[in-house]
Amino acid sequence: MKFLHKLFTYMNEKMLIEFIGFIFLLSFIWVIFIYKRLPRDIPFNLSLISLIGLSLICILCAYYIYRIYKPSISNEWINVLRPLAQLLLKPILQFNHFLLSKEITRNVMKILLILLYKNFKIHLIHNNKLYIHAFLTIIPQIIIVICLIIDCFYFKKLYLIYTCVLIITYPLIVRYLMYIYETIRLYDTELLDKYFIIEITSEDIIYKENDYDEEGFLKSGLPTHYTDPSHLQYDSFETYDKNYEYFKTLKFIDHQESALICNDLLYEYKILFQNERKDVFFLEEVKMPTNINKNTCDDLLQFHINISFLSFKIKHANEYFRNYYINLHKVVILLKLLLK
Repeated sequence: MKFLHKLFTYMNEKMLIEFIGFIFLLSFIWVIFIYKRLPRDIPFNLSLISLIGLSLICILCAYYIYRIYKPSISNEWINVLRPLAQLLLKPILQFNHFLLSKEITRNVMKILLILLYKNFKIHLIHNNKLYIHAFLTIIPQIIIVICLIIDCFYFKKLYLIYTCVLIITYPLIVRYLMYIYETIRLYDTELLDKYFIIEITSEDIIYKENDYDEEGFLKSGLPTHYTDPSHLQYDSFETYDKNYEYFKTLKFIDHQESALICNDLLYEYKILFQNERKDVFFLEEVKMPTNINKNTCDDLLQFHINISFLSFKIKHANEYFRNYYINLHKVVILLKLLLK
């Protein structure tokens, strides 16, 4: 009940309406074009190939359950299975790389990431643990397993699982977006590093004696930085003058994300073209694309800072949900044991 109270407290009307509209759209496509064409009967006549396949599935399921109860399993099994897994996943990963190499595909994924960020923005601002995301991620997995058990042992045909399979859409989309985000960020930062460099303009915060409590800690409410600007580790360049220090875009994003996580002040910064650097005597003139300028660079930086923070909060929410609602996880394990 405590969890449900928090869930409905943090849920806002706009998010609920958007999610319902998304489900309606998927339901229309599902019912009109897909649902009637799916096979329902479960074949029980096992051939040699299907028996081998079923045995492998049971072995993998048992291995997965064993890993849950004993995470410190020997690395020898992992080293044996890793080459096989890489071989099986190589075509999928290659196709995924092909998709993300196209700018139009990356732009579509960025739109989805922005929509996800906007829906959870209020929770990120107030440092909540994204209970709605955790609820929509864990509960559908439990429902799918329950429906599969009922179909297999009661109806003897695939019926309920086809009816409720749409509830797994949100977890799959979010997980895929979080997976490909690192690739998208790598593409953007490599592009920006060709033309731009970041200079931190924040000044060190100077504290007075009365800013600390009796135990020597800063009093609550005082502005802090994750790390003082003078102590930041800047990117190393072959420089002749050490009076100027600059960041590459990826490291700058990481520092801003760390400040957000720690509820500290974000660093003030200035975007410079590569030829505006003052730490070397000569820089070759780089021809700038027509669609890239400092405003574009700033927009991309803000995008990646926010989405990196969202990615961290989603991982943290999943861990929080598992730790404090472990009974649900035990139910999933029990259901998987019954499937054997």
